[in-house]
Amino acid sequence: MGSSYFIPVSGVTPLVGSSLFVLSRAAMPRKESAILDYKLRIRESLRRRIEAAAKRHGVSLNFEMASRLERSFDQESQRSMDETAEHLRTVHERFAKAHHEANKLGDLMRATEALIETVQAGKDAAAAVARARQVVQMIDNEATLGLRRMHTIGGDKER
Repeated sequence: MGSSYFIPVSGVTPLVGSSLFVLSRAAMPRKESAILDYKLRIRESLRRRIEAAAKRHGVSLNFEMASRLERSFDQESQRSMDETAEHLRTVHERFAKAHHEANKLGDLMRATEALIETVQAGKDAAAAVARARQVVQMIDNEATLGLRRMHTIGGDKER
């Protein structure tokens, strides 16, 4: 290595048995595809486990370690996507419930308006009254089912 590219780092204690140098010219950004040497300190027991896994998979120790590191990031990304999907499911359930409640109110309003129009027109209101009662009964049935699902003794189980 030419001395024009490397200079000793001043004020830093060199590692035992080695010299510490840095590039003297401006650092170029590394390509994403660049492969780098990196010293990693691990316990002997972990090294043996990685070595055994590498032998099982028929790959080098380096490949096994790099693959496991990459998988850990993939798993982290997958967990993030799973959490986002769960949040979206929760939001969708809340929206669907609110939308259903709005639809029930809309049904009740339409039945009431039809009843009012029928009475004002002097027509037989029996069919309009029956429709209004049907909507009210549906709302009452759903409310009763909701009350039966509620509990105060803890737990998530429905009875």
